[in-house]
Amino acid sequence: LSVKYSIDKSLVNLFVGQYGDETEAILQGFFALDGVSIKVNTTKISTEELSKELEKICTVVPSNVAKDVLLLKGAGSVRELYGFSQGFFHVQDSASAVCASLVGAKENERFLDVCAAPGGKSFSVAQSMNNTGEVYALDLYEHKTELIKNGAKRLGLDNIKSFVNDASVPNDTLGEFDKVLCDLPCSGLGILGKKPEIRYKNVAFVDKLPSLQYDLLTTSARYVKKGGLLFYSTCTLNEKENFSVVDKFLSNHSEFEPFSLETDIVRYKKDRENTLTLFPHIHNTDGFFISAFKKVR
Repeated sequence: LSVKYSIDKSLVNLFVGQYGDETEAILQGFFALDGVSIKVNTTKISTEELSKELEKICTVVPSNVAKDVLLLKGAGSVRELYGFSQGFFHVQDSASAVCASLVGAKENERFLDVCAAPGGKSFSVAQSMNNTGEVYALDLYEHKTELIKNGAKRLGLDNIKSFVNDASVPNDTLGEFDKVLCDLPCSGLGILGKKPEIRYKNVAFVDKLPSLQYDLLTTSARYVKKGGLLFYSTCTLNEKENFSVVDKFLSNHSEFEPFSLETDIVRYKKDRENTLTLFPHIHNTDGFFISAFKKVR
């Protein structure tokens, strides 16, 4: 498998240890993903109208798991496509779009995306709020927040605020939010087809990540108001960065309880009511993990 899929043997062993006989289907799925996924900006154009225009120049396939997401094949440069300069869409994988939709943001709410760059989830949430309320799309580096600002301007999303913020350091000036999303730094073991630079890394590079993820999630939890929701997501299929972090957080934070993710999407056998794992070979998406918590006290 290591030779066939050009992936370090230690990473293959990690997948075999967690997924057994399903490992090859997962690895195969990483490289079967083709084309580019876009999320339609429904504040400016309908999915049907944009799809009709794009079908004139490329193959357009609607996502089978995410609303208003289109998979384009043979499209060429995204910036040259119909509707890009007008802000009719932004690039976003179906899995990321599913995550944004499960947030369930409503008009006039306050939403915080603690590690937002390049901004796809914040853009989708801002659209679902119909450009109302406040969307804080923060990141550690200024060049990344500039990307978010430029994207929001192109999309015509005036409710997005983006500035530099260190997610590891409490910032009481931010206040409390109805919904907080922690899409945190991870090993990227759900997007190996898109990340050739990590395919030959030794598995040891993931060892310190769960501790970092837990610490960032704990810091971010302070921004959730009572009755509000906290979301944790990664683009990895490493269970130690996913289920283990969720379990540790819940065991150490009695003020939060699991929050059920209502969805018709087929769930992985190890998923609970408050988790959803997406796979390339099953859902035709990046490998992705989503979980949710409600602050009850």
